[in-house]
Amino acid sequence: MRIFTFKPDEHAGRTFAEILKAVESAGEPAIISLQPGRYLFRKEEAAFCDQPVSNTVVYDGNIPRKHVGLLLAGMSDLTIEGNGAELLFDGDMSSIALLNCRNIVLRNFSVDYLHPRVVEMRCTGCRGREADFELHPDSRAMLRDGKLIFLNPDGQPEAAEKWIVQCASADGQSNQRSPFHPYAEAAECVELTPGKFRFRYHEPHNIETGSIWQFRNPARNENGIFLHECQNVELDHLKLYFTPGLGVIAQLCRDLNIHAHAHAPRPGSGRACAAFADCIQISSCRGNVRITDSQFSGSQDDPINIHGTYLGVNEFDEKRLLLEFKHPETWGFLPFSSGDEVALVDAETQERLQFAQVHHADLKDFLHIDLYLDSVFHIKDAGKRYVIENLSACPEVLVQNNCFSCYPTRGLLITTSAPGIVRGNTFLQAPPRPAIHIASDASNWYESGGVRDLLIEENTFEGCVVPTININPNNNDQYPLHHGIRIRNNTFLHCTLPYLHARGCAEIDAENIEK
Repeated sequence: MRIFTFKPDEHAGRTFAEILKAVESAGEPAIISLQPGRYLFRKEEAAFCDQPVSNTVVYDGNIPRKHVGLLLAGMSDLTIEGNGAELLFDGDMSSIALLNCRNIVLRNFSVDYLHPRVVEMRCTGCRGREADFELHPDSRAMLRDGKLIFLNPDGQPEAAEKWIVQCASADGQSNQRSPFHPYAEAAECVELTPGKFRFRYHEPHNIETGSIWQFRNPARNENGIFLHECQNVELDHLKLYFTPGLGVIAQLCRDLNIHAHAHAPRPGSGRACAAFADCIQISSCRGNVRITDSQFSGSQDDPINIHGTYLGVNEFDEKRLLLEFKHPETWGFLPFSSGDEVALVDAETQERLQFAQVHHADLKDFLHIDLYLDSVFHIKDAGKRYVIENLSACPEVLVQNNCFSCYPTRGLLITTSAPGIVRGNTFLQAPPRPAIHIASDASNWYESGGVRDLLIEENTFEGCVVPTININPNNNDQYPLHHGIRIRNNTFLHCTLPYLHARGCAEIDAENIEK
């Protein structure tokens, strides 16, 4: 076992690339040990990653290039031991990417950005038709011809009128999407002193003093930690104070362990946002996924989303099928391996009609896949709409002893046909969305698939104003897609009845729950 020492560095990207070359040359298991302190990764020193990422950007004929501060490609048997180090990123860039890696441990360091891609302003006072806002020191904005212009992490101006808006309450107990856009609806904006603005409105508004307003351009061009076709990766005791795009996105990976993970604003920073979108998204993975003893707070979307990918069937030709990625933000990767079990699925009911094994598959282009099977699907109605589900690209899941708070959507989305356990978690829910959502969708997001074995037990839900657990696949005829769901010994505090809404599923084994 070789140990390589990494000292605090203001040009950490360049130095880290040199250390990785030394690790590869050593040709044996290694530890990169970071000494405590600050490591600054600059965009101009970033590595490039052109691999498309699930659920991020719309394909327009180009592959969006990602700029990665810390890129590991084809590495194995490596531990990055942080020892409490602070990794800071300067510019519109991704923090970490692992491509085709095996047996990797990332442990005990924090990730933050000098200028997060979500701009934040705090309301310092509201009087009738006027409201004052103070820009967070990490955010940047300027007035141009009477209009407020936000600067992105690269310092480039971007108009903010159509950005997504979210508001964190002054007491820090909620962080929700807002239909009210405090700048776009202002009749006038003036800068009182640097970083302090006054908005004037045609009508009086009651904007809470101390509330923190967040603005984001919705494009997910960069991400936090991206894992592609990796196996046996552990994220242990990481603190993600801010991540762009998807916080941790794993696609086509096997065996992932996320433990003692804190995805929340840096204490004392005055910021409300820690995640530009989802904190963790697991897409078409395999093996075992474990997310335990972690904290999620301050996201702009779902803290955890675990799903597969339905692909549309365009052509049948004996044992060959031409498949198409159907959601515009998901494309460009190959979610099949030889020997995988796949199902032909009625896209309307999501019933699994027939099963076969994959002989091989080829990515024909970024939107289409040639899938070759070991047997022929017998199509009785060629006029129906079909999708293909990969039943082998569904991980066994354990989500245990985590805390979810200050998020605007659902706490946990889980659709995997492999066994799953959701146990001992705490959901502090404020938005009018379910804390746990079990869906499956072959018409919009194309996130598969039907649950066959899921245990939800010993969780605490607080403050849910809609059914806390929502089982609701996006299919017609109420076909019983989901099976084997058990809901036992959960606690509901100040939650609205009913606690459970269920359709499109077989009989549920639910104990001690008001339905």
